Amino acid sequence: MKHLKRALSLTLAAALLTGTLSVHAGAEESAAFTDTDQINYREAVDTMTQLGIIAGKDSGAFDPQGLVTRAEAAKLLAVMLVGGQEDKLVLSEEAPAFTDSQDHWARDYIAFCVQKGVIAGRSEEAFDPDGQGTGSELAKMALVALGYDPIVFGLTGADWEISVNAYVNQPNVNLYAGLKDEIDPFEAITREQAAQLLSNTLNAQMMSDSPTQTGVENGEEVTTFHTPKKDEAGDPVTFRMEYFAQPAEEQTPEA
Repeated sequence: MKHLKRALSLTLAAALLTGTLSVHAGAEESAAFTDTDQINYREAVDTMTQLGIIAGKDSGAFDPQGLVTRAEAAKLLAVMLVGGQEDKLVLSEEAPAFTDSQDHWARDYIAFCVQKGVIAGRSEEAFDPDGQGTGSELAKMALVALGYDPIVFGLTGADWEISVNAYVNQPNVNLYAGLKDEIDPFEAITREQAAQLLSNTLNAQMMSDSPTQTGVENGEEVTTFHTPKKDEAGDPVTFRMEYFAQPAEEQTPEA
């Protein structure tokens, strides 16, 4: 069954893959990590470090081939959802806490992501914070952060990976851009692969906040669900625009 899911998912994903998204073009030269020469996705790593989303190890290395844990994935998404400003990470009084994460360093990040509906536990009581995260799991988190309702888009249940690996390759999403055949979404994801995937997320189009939109098509009123989000000018609203756009500075009128 696992092999069948893999085949179906990758086939459907390939069918939807029609374009690519570039990572942040303004990224500077790679940060002075001690293992910079081992980083394959330097531009993505630059983007994510500059925005305060990801950092190196205490040793000074980035550890590009290190595997991302579920706790680390939760932190990455939590920081992205507050625009890289961790002081804005606020938990409600009812913030969920799993029994295996009560004293974990990532407890608040995990609780924040669960509170936002971006991530779920392995069960109602266990999160498995130190378990390895897969490409599909991180992609699912990114999709939900982009506004994809897990129920509406089939991101839950036995076939959730098939849905995830189809939606991530849509032209206005394309979370696997630049990774090509180097990522197996069903296996553990590395730190540099996570940087590339989440850098792509910054440029992916958000889904509309409202669950339904009504319009007229061929003279009849038509209701559509969760349409891609656009601004007042009709242009796509990306994750970067939604969470990292800086407000325009107030102009002081000339005397």
